[in-house]
Amino acid sequence: DDIAGGKGCAFVGWSGDINIAADRVKETGGKDDIVPLLPTGGGLVFIDTMAIPKDAKRVNNAHAFIDFYLRAETGASMANEMNYPTGNKASLPLIKDEIKDNKTIFLSDEDTARLIPTGGFSNEMASVVNDTYNAFKRGK
Repeated sequence: DDIAGGKGCAFVGWSGDINIAADRVKETGGKDDIVPLLPTGGGLVFIDTMAIPKDAKRVNNAHAFIDFYLRAETGASMANEMNYPTGNKASLPLIKDEIKDNKTIFLSDEDTARLIPTGGFSNEMASVVNDTYNAFKRGK
């Protein structure tokens, strides 16, 4: 909401959230042009993970949910609504062209190669990233 409301000139965030803000600006007739950018040095990537605890009481329900989540229709629906990519290639024909063709949602192979998994930093680099992020949040 702060991004879409023009309360800042630069933001650090996940591309999906920034794309949602860009859509809100367009929907409300705002004049700002909001574009997610991948730093030349790369950026963080995260991957959703699902697991079933070994002591789960309703394992069948967990499997049913995972089955639902992995359906092509579900992946496409999430991509279309949330501006995040899906790893399910079967979803691609069901995704809106403006989402599928958005290179900030579905990255090129070159941009994907520049992504860094969370936890993939040395302790020194993690400290620098954390300090920089916190200073940015404080406006310093």
